[in-house]
Amino acid sequence: MKRPLVVVAVLVCAGIIYGACLRVPFAYTYSAAIALLCVTLLWGEKKISFCDAFLCAAVFLCAGAVARDQQTLSSRHFCRYLQFQSDGYYIFKGQVASEPYVDASKVSFVLSVTEIQQDAFWYRCCGNLFVRLRTEGKLEYADTLLIKGKVRRACDSLITQGKDLRLFRTPQDHALRCTEATIIKRRGLNPRYSFKRVALRFRARLTRILCRYIPLPAADVMSALVLGERRSIPLALNRAMIKTGTVHILVVSGFHVGIVTAVLIATLQSAQVPRRIRLFCVIPALCFYCMVVGCASSVVRATVMASIFLCAGFFRREADVYNSLAAAAIVILSINPRQIFDIGFQLSFASVLSIAYFYPRLSSFLRIRCVKPRPLRYFLRACLVSASAWLGTMGLIACYFRLFSPITVVANLFIVPLASLATAAGFLVLGVGAWCPFLGRSFGLASELLISLMLAINSMFIKIPLAYIYLR
Repeated sequence: MKRPLVVVAVLVCAGIIYGACLRVPFAYTYSAAIALLCVTLLWGEKKISFCDAFLCAAVFLCAGAVARDQQTLSSRHFCRYLQFQSDGYYIFKGQVASEPYVDASKVSFVLSVTEIQQDAFWYRCCGNLFVRLRTEGKLEYADTLLIKGKVRRACDSLITQGKDLRLFRTPQDHALRCTEATIIKRRGLNPRYSFKRVALRFRARLTRILCRYIPLPAADVMSALVLGERRSIPLALNRAMIKTGTVHILVVSGFHVGIVTAVLIATLQSAQVPRRIRLFCVIPALCFYCMVVGCASSVVRATVMASIFLCAGFFRREADVYNSLAAAAIVILSINPRQIFDIGFQLSFASVLSIAYFYPRLSSFLRIRCVKPRPLRYFLRACLVSASAWLGTMGLIACYFRLFSPITVVANLFIVPLASLATAAGFLVLGVGAWCPFLGRSFGLASELLISLMLAINSMFIKIPLAYIYLR
């Protein structure tokens, strides 16, 4: 089989959709998957063709069973101890499972509940609870808290404003919110979460460096470009970028991972670090950067693909982009199967897949290699990359946003290069700003100029007639 991971990824995606949409009991699906695996092991050498089909069916059913398990409320879930009709308070013990988000005088975060008190008794439980309370000192990721508050049902729209929905295991989790909460007791750090806490502290420090050398609101845009921090992006700006189809530049993706990879490899090569050791240094550094920027689907995909390409180069093998993309999808869906229904996951994979599929065919059909002026050839290639990504994502954008943007291909030709230069300048600010304030200010001014020009061009494209069309 030429691309086995692609087949596995397709089966996993189909199985997750099957398990999420069809209400087949978990025990039946899981039992069928185990039976098929047993048949495959028993007949593996005798009937290879049948065993391949049974193995594919087993992967499909295993993915469906996992997706079904994600939708099933655990018997230890704290929701089973709640009585929503009463106006009583509950006491929860747990860890802060998301980066606290401070808004005005209140702080919001997700609490991974480990114990709940009911009728003077403590019960061990699990589940994630959205908490919003008045600021009481500085909260950090992985803090262990004892919280008292009321629990109410809430629609998703009350929770999605700047919050991390990836932490919610089931729909029942993010349908609950804790209000009128107060912290009874704060305890120390849970060692299980120490690595991610270090990553978040590092991101906060990098954000302060950007804000020191780049004035607002350009600093907010730069934080999104470099660190994946989008919570400070104005809603009007986000909508304007959606209208031109350029909102993807505000998401950390393969370009950013490529810059980090190139810088790390160049630094290690200049230090004459052996090739084998470079591999074991670069991949952990990419994983750390992935945690720093928030582990979004696009950056996880880019990190997995970059790691596969690095390993292929190390073993002197040619990496296949389709297999690499499939491996990234399998990794993300193994961690959280519900990501398949996330628009960020779908757009990220659709854009890369469409570029990998359409770009070589369009380039061969138009004979771009035969174009002699090199600048024109590069410009045409950029046009084809933009057009390929647009072909793969316009259906999803029309479905989710009810929006069709004919201007997207042209807008990306101007905005993406500016965003690339601004991102490179942002990395330079982070690299030299800590030890050379003069260079930090210089790159900060360049970043502000590039971001201002980028936003001005985006506003100009919006004003063009029929630049975007709302679908009814």
